[in-house]
Amino acid sequence: MDGINFGTGSKRNSSSQNVKPSSSVEEAQGRNTFSKSIDSAENVAPPKSIEAPAAAEKAVETPKIETKVEPLSGKHIVDILFDLQLPPTKEFKDIITTMIKYGIPATAEGVEIVNTLTKGKKKGSLLESAVVSLSKGISDNAKSVDLLSSFFSSQLQFSEQLSELRGSILRFQSGLGKFKSLFDSGLFSGLSSIVSDLDEELKKFSKKGSNKGVEISRFSRQGFLADMKGMFGFLAGIGKKLERQHPTSQLFQQFRNELQGFRKSISGMINALATQVILSKSSKFHNLDDFAFFQVPNPLATDQSKKNINLLIRKNKKGKESKIDPGKTRMVIKFETPELGEVAVVIDVSEKKLWYTFQTKEGKTKKYIMSMQKDLIDRMETLDYNVQGIKTLLKKLDLKSLLLPTLDLDKLSRVQAEA
Repeated sequence: MDGINFGTGSKRNSSSQNVKPSSSVEEAQGRNTFSKSIDSAENVAPPKSIEAPAAAEKAVETPKIETKVEPLSGKHIVDILFDLQLPPTKEFKDIITTMIKYGIPATAEGVEIVNTLTKGKKKGSLLESAVVSLSKGISDNAKSVDLLSSFFSSQLQFSEQLSELRGSILRFQSGLGKFKSLFDSGLFSGLSSIVSDLDEELKKFSKKGSNKGVEISRFSRQGFLADMKGMFGFLAGIGKKLERQHPTSQLFQQFRNELQGFRKSISGMINALATQVILSKSSKFHNLDDFAFFQVPNPLATDQSKKNINLLIRKNKKGKESKIDPGKTRMVIKFETPELGEVAVVIDVSEKKLWYTFQTKEGKTKKYIMSMQKDLIDRMETLDYNVQGIKTLLKKLDLKSLLLPTLDLDKLSRVQAEA
């Protein structure tokens, strides 16, 4: 007969014989053995249930963790130093305390950096200057500590540096003619022209703003700082060139003295500008309000010590992306005049909307400001600004706390977890 098709395309042949299976002895014995095992299994008593160990019956108890909160104290500062494997000397304790104050993590590396920056110097404001330098990521520049120290000791006087530099320029220009024989004609005329251009640039800082309002672009100093550094190097190059040409000339010795005095004034201006740039840098350790700092001459002041206007302008981003958005920012202006005394003005800007907050310690100044509110509103309207609110507070504004925010150590606590 035909075989069954398995779907492979071929046929298989199978036999039609009826084969009856036979049982061998082994198979029979196997069946008997299997049936006996079934019978015996039916007679076996069921096993007793397995009891769990007593320890597993109870849930594992989680150890209690107690939190201990204590006000920050000198003992905690010592504990931190021991954790950092540093001796609890007064210098190290002061460094740790100041780092905590400025929100900087207390690390052995940070302590060592600050200690190196202040070693061998009179401490005073240098400790805070070194910690701020570390905070702003410029601790590799030791000069930054000296520059910041001038700010902490209130010796940063941009107006004074500006006045000194302009006087130095006038003296240098007036005496330059008697040294003309030392120069090539082209070099002499070039030097005279560059010095005159510098004087014109400096005059811009003393000019009052136009009636169009405050132009933030006027306070850009990066280009001016670069010009100052370029001028400083250019004058050094002229000195070296003339020294090679006139090594024994008495006239050159006189010129070199004049040149050194001029370069010293330029160096003072470079330091004043560089300090403002450093203070404008963002901290690496906190995300509080970030301000750019400017110091410009105060045309209303008569006292030399009060001839500066300190200006903060909030940046809308941090780090390399930080920038000032004139349409959405906060400006803080602090100045002093003989009539009003010390006054601070906080201006919040949102496009064409303005909010003013005046702060002063003088009651008569507060009354005067309140009497001038309508005049201020009218003036701003002519500039297409809408004043939304004006407040006057009988309170002094601390500019440093805005520019360099710190933590109140008396309100800090140390949290310690103990099992």
